[in-house]
Amino acid sequence: FDAGGFGSTWSIDSATGTVVRWDGTTYQVDKVIQITDPPFYDGSCLTSIAAGAGAVWVTLEPSLNYACVG
Repeated sequence: FDAGGFGSTWSIDSATGTVVRWDGTTYQVDKVIQITDPPFYDGSCLTSIAAGAGAVWVTLEPSLNYACVG
């Protein structure tokens, strides 16, 4: 659930629908990016993350009964 790229570690939080960028030097949260609504509010589930080709890529799948099943 983590990827390294652009001098930072990137992680996904499916419960909140966010991607978190961690500062590569201090290891503190640098930025929180809202990708989708949380599954509890019928948002999609973040399933994986990768960095490459000049971008950070996140895959999503639909939630089932307001929860992530994967």
